Amino acid sequence: MNLASKHSLSRSFISATGLSLLIAGSLYVAVQLIHPLDTVANVSSSQWLVVHLLSLVMDTAAIIGLIGIIALLGERLGLVSKLGLGLYGLFWFLTFGFHFAEAFILPAIVGNLPEFVATWQGLVTGESGSANIGHIAAVYGITGISYILGGIIAGIAVAKSHLLPKWSGVLLTTGSALTLLGAIIPHPADRIMAIPVAVALAWIGLTIIKKRD
Repeated sequence: MNLASKHSLSRSFISATGLSLLIAGSLYVAVQLIHPLDTVANVSSSQWLVVHLLSLVMDTAAIIGLIGIIALLGERLGLVSKLGLGLYGLFWFLTFGFHFAEAFILPAIVGNLPEFVATWQGLVTGESGSANIGHIAAVYGITGISYILGGIIAGIAVAKSHLLPKWSGVLLTTGSALTLLGAIIPHPADRIMAIPVAVALAWIGLTIIKKRD
């Protein structure tokens, strides 16, 4: 493969990652709008399955998109920025696991283990449950930390990059920090906190696509 072919392949890859971020941001909004209430009864519904299948696509697209940001910014990223983007990627990776379980495992066990499912859902709703879910709660706590801290650092890296829109980075940082308000905003009203982050991801993705056209 000659140098021109490698350059063309690199441009195509970066464009694809931009599209992935655009898809991730768009789906992040859509999922908030159509997500059914987190109740045991809803776990077996078709709407629950559709939402979590879309969420799996969203998670995958976000991970691919973050790889694109790292590839695009390259040497402009310092160690802290790289660690922040890696931490943010960890959030999407772990969330993929949760969404997979919610799409396929919870519906399969809800008939025999409704209390387990209710306790699992309590991680999101804030309601305590009576079942022992092992280390799942601790892993869920890691997703929260990686989402907020990783998102803040990733947003700062984007804002400082001079290659991507400064205000998209500011929006990502601000939106990630605003997630802390979820402690005082009841579920599911707290889903609105996802909108700034979703818009930021889609904005960054669209910018990457345009830069590679």
